[in-house]
Amino acid sequence: IEPFKKIIGKTASSQYDLPCLLAIFFIEIVHGIVSSLLDFGTWMSFWKLPLFVVIDPFVYVFNLLFFVMVLRLLFNWYSPALLSPIREAVQAITQPFLDQSNKVISSAGGFEVGAVFWLIAFKFVSYMIVGAFIAYLH
Repeated sequence: IEPFKKIIGKTASSQYDLPCLLAIFFIEIVHGIVSSLLDFGTWMSFWKLPLFVVIDPFVYVFNLLFFVMVLRLLFNWYSPALLSPIREAVQAITQPFLDQSNKVISSAGGFEVGAVFWLIAFKFVSYMIVGAFIAYLH
């Protein structure tokens, strides 16, 4: 972040950290170039990189939600007191999703079936975004 702070210099006070946003943008561009070279053996068109920079964070979000929901399921079976703050954070993130699914799908024998539904949904959306983008690249 420090090199980007030197590039931008002093910024006006705002709710966004511009050097961090610039760093994320730069990392996404490098990620797009490297992943296109590794996946397709060729450079990604320059005009497709901004689209990649916009779409790729959504994939990260859905993958993060997937793994947080996995943690939720694991914490239902085993939750040592040492991990209590982590469990509370996981529950705070996942509870809004489970509230919606529990209206339609009830738990079965202490197992949250709604969490499994969300696991499938998060992975499906992530794969659809990636698949659509890969199809668009060709």
